[in-house]
Amino acid sequence: MGLINQRRADAILLQEDLTAIENVLYLEKEGQLMARKLLGMNTSYAAGAKEIGYDTYNRSGSAKIIAHGGKATDVKFVEGEVKRILQTNHTFATGFELTKSEVRALQAKRQIGKGPDIDAESRKIAAVRRFMAEFEDHLVFIGDTEHKVEGLLNVTDSTIEDVASGVGGLLWSLKTPQEILIDLLRAKEVIEGDGFFVARVLVLSPKLARQLDRPFSDQSPITLMNWLATEGAYFDEVIETRALDKRFNEIAGPKEAFMVMDNDAEVAEIVVPQEMELEEPVHDILGNWTFGVTEESAGALIRHPSAIYVGTGI
Repeated sequence: MGLINQRRADAILLQEDLTAIENVLYLEKEGQLMARKLLGMNTSYAAGAKEIGYDTYNRSGSAKIIAHGGKATDVKFVEGEVKRILQTNHTFATGFELTKSEVRALQAKRQIGKGPDIDAESRKIAAVRRFMAEFEDHLVFIGDTEHKVEGLLNVTDSTIEDVASGVGGLLWSLKTPQEILIDLLRAKEVIEGDGFFVARVLVLSPKLARQLDRPFSDQSPITLMNWLATEGAYFDEVIETRALDKRFNEIAGPKEAFMVMDNDAEVAEIVVPQEMELEEPVHDILGNWTFGVTEESAGALIRHPSAIYVGTGI
């Protein structure tokens, strides 16, 4: 085989190789894309849009019983402050490379009938998937200050406050389970106080979630987390995400926060005009392959900020 033909053979990536790469890239991994577990997707915005527009609405007012044949002027309209939001649609990208030797390894396994095997390369592909997932989650929960995109944790007109001090202070690590329940009940009361919304979901960092693994009391071996799940008195679901960890959370500062919200689609949705996509790979003169991965996201579309409560200082 001539030198040119040898180089061409070294450069070949078959469809089965690309499929194996995509299988790793698009794998649904536990603990990633937690914003999608919390909120539904809004797919009405076209890919490539520079920004999206929507209305936020703080609802108030009441209905009125009118007599048969009553006039429109007799109706008491629902009142509230409506704000038009224009939100930047972000395109974010990263990539990875398969070297000539890695491509040759794929070819060698294929030639002996073992098919594509990307175990050695899967770490870098998984790292791309994790980066894209964390970026999307960060945009939904934290937002983007530079582009004036608000996240669930800092949206205007939501309730953001330090929790009540217990005997040992604000930190959940120093509070009793009963004191933690007081914090959660406060969130529920704020969201459900006017009767418009339901405190359906509690969102915690993994570290804070472990604080709920303590026994409910000295007399009961059941954990606080299990108590919340079995009693059903507080939330339909508890979701863990690193976006609320103090390393990622820019709201609570050096401490952490929890969030409670009504996650009905009327309240908030995620906008992803373009899902994560593996771009056409590029082959260089040295036999290496470069793969780009892109996605478009505008973060969270939050119509009713008053349905969100963030407890900080913990």
